Amino acid sequence: MKEYVERAAALQAMWNALFALEDRREAEHGLDLKERTNIQDGFEAGQIVMANYPAADVVEVVRCKDCFYYYVGENNDETWEWCSLDRHDTQSDGFCAWGARKDG
Repeated sequence: MKEYVERAAALQAMWNALFALEDRREAEHGLDLKERTNIQDGFEAGQIVMANYPAADVVEVVRCKDCFYYYVGENNDETWEWCSLDRHDTQSDGFCAWGARKDG
């Protein structure tokens, strides 16, 4: 399964990693200007690549268990999960194009 992240969050994580790397290198053996510049140049190149990389065409889905139209029913013999919008049995981890989040 593919995973997607927000570009800004990934860029921030990358820069946090840069600062941690510089601090660690400085503590271990000192960090001269040339080495610091090389590390920063590498991270800046990564930032350029990430900023220009095409974004995936994704949308956030509402799982049935979180949907306004999802109901769970039970009686003495069985339990069922039901979509009141489409009027069919469903599963809690399912989703559709019409899902509406319960919490708004």
